[in-house]
Amino acid sequence: MRLPRNTLVLALLMMAGCGGGGGDVGVPDVAGGVLQPGGPAEVDLMPARSDYRVGETVILDVVVRRAENVGTVVFHLRYDSGALEFIPPGVEGTWMNSDGSTTIFLATEAGPGELVVGLSRSGAGTGIDGEGRLVTFRFLAVGEGASDFAFSGASVKDPTARNLPAVFLTRQVQVAR
Repeated sequence: MRLPRNTLVLALLMMAGCGGGGGDVGVPDVAGGVLQPGGPAEVDLMPARSDYRVGETVILDVVVRRAENVGTVVFHLRYDSGALEFIPPGVEGTWMNSDGSTTIFLATEAGPGELVVGLSRSGAGTGIDGEGRLVTFRFLAVGEGASDFAFSGASVKDPTARNLPAVFLTRQVQVAR
């Protein structure tokens, strides 16, 4: 059986991001908090604003700060599908390839309220440092209530697929009539 190309790419990204290449590092989900200088990379969810009305488009940027030697970032993004509906496609940010490296990017729906995302520097041999936008998502506000955006199965890896220390932050948006 021959699998579609994007299925194979997603499988490779998820293998790179989930296990192998060093021991697993705990990845806490934290809401807020201050990171100390020299601490772990911070992956954050940045909605354009926190309050929306049904029918409006919610823009969500995923950004990284204080990153060092990053080769791959993978995660599941969870949200309330009763309040928000994903509007494909996700748009790759410019940070992972800002030095001219080729990247592989995939963002796909895993089911209601869950996206699977993988970004990887392809053949670069070196990681990237600093901060920037990883991806931008759009959602349609479809129902009233609060929707938490949260990471699961998330990791930041170096170019040899070893886990790097990282903190993944959560955010919430409110949808009203």
